[in-house]
Formats: sequence, C-alpha cells, structure tokens
Amino acid sequence: MTQIQKGVSRHRSIRLKLSNLSWQRGIGNFFMAGVPFSFSVGKVFAEQIAKAIVYTMGAQSGSGPFIVCELGAGLGILSKHVLDCLKSDYPTQYKRCQFYVTDFSQPIVKQVRRSGIFKDHKNKVVFQKVVFGESLPKINFDFCFLSYRSEEHTSELQSPCNLVCRLLLEK
Repeated sequence: MTQIQKGVSRHRSIRLKLSNLSWQRGIGNFFMAGVPFSFSVGKVFAEQIAKAIVYTMGAQSGSGPFIVCELGAGLGILSKHVLDCLKSDYPTQYKRCQFYVTDFSQPIVKQVRRSGIFKDHKNKVVFQKVVFGESLPKINFDFCFLSYRSEEHTSELQSPCNLVCRLLLEK
C-alpha cells in the first residue's frame, strides 16, 4: 500500500480536499462519482417510513393537511421515494400529506428545488433551509424524520403531539 499523506486532522486531509472539489459538480456528484447511499435513501427504507406515516396519521384525529418534515434531506431522494410510495400504495393518505424537504445548505435546497425530482409531487413539497442550533422555523409538523444519527438535533424539535420519528443509522 502506498501512503500519499502522513496522518493529519480530517480538515487538512487530501481526501477531504478532493471530496470538496468533487462537490463543485453539485448533486450530480452522487450519480457521477457513485457515492454509496442507497440504503439510507432507498425504496425499502422509504416504504418503512411511509408505513409509519400512515400509522401515525391513523392514530391522530382530523382530516386536514398532515405535515411531514424530513430534516437534513440533502438531495431529497428519500422524501421523493416516500412520496412515491404513499402515492401508489396509500393514495388517500397521500392526498392529505404536505412535505417539508429541508437541509442546512441553501445552495442544496435551491438545487433540489430546481432538479425536478419532485415533478410528480409539485403541489406536495415545500423546500426550506433549516439550520440546527439556530432558531428553527415554526413548522407545525405531524411527523418528522431524519436518516442520520443526531440525538442533539432532535432534542430541540417540537410537534403538536411531541412525536418525532428518529430513524437512526449507524455509520
């Protein structure tokens, strides 16, 4: 094995510098560079979230809009798969859903909005920048999910029913 760089902190590593350069291509990097992320945004995982949404919706009274929020959605692929599943398998519940697709990066939020991946759900999705540690916008959600491990981030969330679905993935 050839060593390219001696041990350094992560922010000084060649690996991070190359990664940062590759992200100048935008969200296409996931597809052009083969970034592995299929489990955390895949259809099987999305089906489980859709089932949890339907279950939660059934446990609450009311017939108004059901607000769903994905925190740290990045490219929005997981939310898109969840919406696809709801639309095909649970059309009645799909009609009630309104999705907030959020990320901490405004450029990513803009890119996802312009990407067109939500064209089949255009009246169902709101794109919003959300930064943890700052004051969160008042999203009065009924169901919230995130697909990364972050206990500190979910501690500041509130919902009318105090329900946060933490789908935590160990890296």
